[in-house]
Amino acid sequence: MNQISNFMETALKRENDTEVILPITAVEKTPQEIAKEYGFTDEQKELLEELLKLEYRELF
Repeated sequence: MNQISNFMETALKRENDTEVILPITAVEKTPQEIAKEYGFTDEQKELLEELLKLEYRELF
């Protein structure tokens, strides 16, 4: 899961000519960070680790 944020800027290019700039920032989070953020139980954390095993990677 990724956290995405943005904001809008207006820049004056020339007289009476503006440009809208939309910077976007994406911050990658690990599955363990997300589990902590969402308050996973111990059982949910175990199931998450099971799903993240290499043997299941082709399913996702």
